[in-house]
Amino acid sequence: MIKIRRIKSNIDVKGQINRYGFDYVLSDGLNIICGDNSSGKTTILSCIYYCLGMEQLLGGNKDKILDKSLRTSFSINSINYTVVYSEAILEIENDDGKKATIKRVIKGRSTENSNSLLVKETYDSQKSTKTYFIHSVGDHENESGFYSWLKQFSGIELPQIYQDDGSKVKSLYLQNIMSCALIEQTKGWSDLFSQMPYFGIKDSKTKVVEFLLGLKSLENDIKKDIFEQEKKDLKKDWASYLENFNQYMSRYSIQIDGLTEKYDSRITANTINRAKLYFIDSDNAILVDKLIKDIKKQLLDLSINVNSENNSLDKTNKQSDIIKSVRVLNKQLRELENKKITEKYKVEDYKKLVEKNKYNIDQVSGIKKIKKINDLKIINQCPTCNSELTHESRLELKEDKIDFDKSIAFLKSQQDLYQSYIRSSAALFEKLDSAILYYRKELNDKELQLNIIKKDISDINDLSREKIYQEIKLNKDILDYEAVNRELVTLKSKLKDIFDEINDINDKLESLKLNKLEDAQQILGFSNIFKRYLEQFEYSSNAISSVVIKDDYPAKLMPFIEIFRFDQPNEVQPIRLNSSASDFIRAEWAYYFALLISSNKHPGFLVFDEPGQHAMKTSSMQKLVSASEVCKKQIILTISKSLDKKNKGDSSEKNKVNNIEIITENNNCENINIIDIDPENKFKCIQALK
Repeated sequence: MIKIRRIKSNIDVKGQINRYGFDYVLSDGLNIICGDNSSGKTTILSCIYYCLGMEQLLGGNKDKILDKSLRTSFSINSINYTVVYSEAILEIENDDGKKATIKRVIKGRSTENSNSLLVKETYDSQKSTKTYFIHSVGDHENESGFYSWLKQFSGIELPQIYQDDGSKVKSLYLQNIMSCALIEQTKGWSDLFSQMPYFGIKDSKTKVVEFLLGLKSLENDIKKDIFEQEKKDLKKDWASYLENFNQYMSRYSIQIDGLTEKYDSRITANTINRAKLYFIDSDNAILVDKLIKDIKKQLLDLSINVNSENNSLDKTNKQSDIIKSVRVLNKQLRELENKKITEKYKVEDYKKLVEKNKYNIDQVSGIKKIKKINDLKIINQCPTCNSELTHESRLELKEDKIDFDKSIAFLKSQQDLYQSYIRSSAALFEKLDSAILYYRKELNDKELQLNIIKKDISDINDLSREKIYQEIKLNKDILDYEAVNRELVTLKSKLKDIFDEINDINDKLESLKLNKLEDAQQILGFSNIFKRYLEQFEYSSNAISSVVIKDDYPAKLMPFIEIFRFDQPNEVQPIRLNSSASDFIRAEWAYYFALLISSNKHPGFLVFDEPGQHAMKTSSMQKLVSASEVCKKQIILTISKSLDKKNKGDSSEKNKVNNIEIITENNNCENINIIDIDPENKFKCIQALK
């Protein structure tokens, strides 16, 4: 755990020798940073985020999270100053008494890199200085990575999970953990852990709470995710093997029976072994093994009758049969070719629609950003229903009547449908091409056979060209279909391996035994603390007894309201959906405080930026201050200093009350470090440094 001792910024300006910035010292317990709106409270906190490398929690890079007074310019007494260099400095201390000063450049001159942090450590009489990198591969593992150093300094040991092959799996990042300690005023109060970066971690909120509470289920949940991903990959391999096999078999008009491209949990080893191949001839399906036997019999019959007398009538009848067969094959071939042409035109149309939709999305997005329709000519269709707009209806368009978000969502959903069809068309074209190739080959064979029979009919010699051709063709068919059977054997072997691996993973999933009793006790303790804080902070939307911490997925370890149903199972709903806006803020206070008190893996401090959201009652703010004072942890609150008196439209100084005096009136102010950014209500936090 760590404590924040000091936050400072140094700013050099154009044409000035003096330095500007701010410099504030923080105490172990409750710290209240106060000032009027836009005085710079959030600017101070953003420097704490920045020095800890936590700008992702604020939604982006330094240009998005740091005020322009730190990057470009600021004014004091109506005099403008241009920033030429700036840096943020944070002093922290860990539980061992080791201190560290972190310096990070905000605006550099030329050689400074904002993704390099200079850290000076002091312990007893020993001092060391080292530069660490951030926001690059290895910043969590490399000894020169900043997050690697911060983990070691703060004593936060992230869980290390290893796969069977010995490779390490990244389970949580330091940014995930810090989201329980740093809550900013705009996005931070919209939901629990709403600032947490995604990082592709499944159920990341639950995993963070499991980690903080030291639950045994964390490692198992991470391993479960790994196993589930391995199963997903194996099922993809299954689908790929069968898809490729089916495309190859379509050349011979052969289909596999008993196995589908989608893996089914009901599949057994016998299911794979029993799979058979069928030759599809028009509406008839013939087992390939039987087909091989039939061809061999035809070959035998042909060799027996090779020296028999030619029968001109038989040959003529055979000629008629082949002509009929050629007509049927030609018809089927034309149908397939026409279908391919139709699909090509359809795909081309969808590609045009994709481009058109992309243009429409760009246009509506642009209108949304500037909140004004500059050119009605660009709006040819309704963004929501896609119907044509007449000139008169375009003139009646009003910006305040258009839901841009819904329009963009509708257009994107259309885009997804078109692109999905275009992607799936590739597989369809492959199947059509294979089928067309098969029918063309069959036609060529029939036409060759027809020509040979014609010559045999007109030839007076005993030698039958048609029978020689038949013998060659039948031998080739036998070789082809036997090769097809060998391909099936290879496929079954691959599918059996996948089946065995999936079964092995299922066994591993079953063997993930949780120490549920120990975890349940931890969760119960956390739940009780959470409820005590809810009551203390005056939560009233629901009875405290109906509040539960969910112990299973989905949303495991998140707060819910249990709704009692007569003669029906009780229902649970998220506390956010069943609380007033101000009560949900109280619930967030309670949840973050409960984590701070319950965890020995917590960063060790809480930063609440403007916690008095949604016209919070003064008494609740007083309760928050009291809880912060007595919890024996470092709490940093930024709170507006002055509030307008009730029932007064005038917001002048004489009609304002000192909010800090009111919310701390029940507390011993000697235990509270109140940092007034501007006691005289004249300046912002950026001032000339002494």
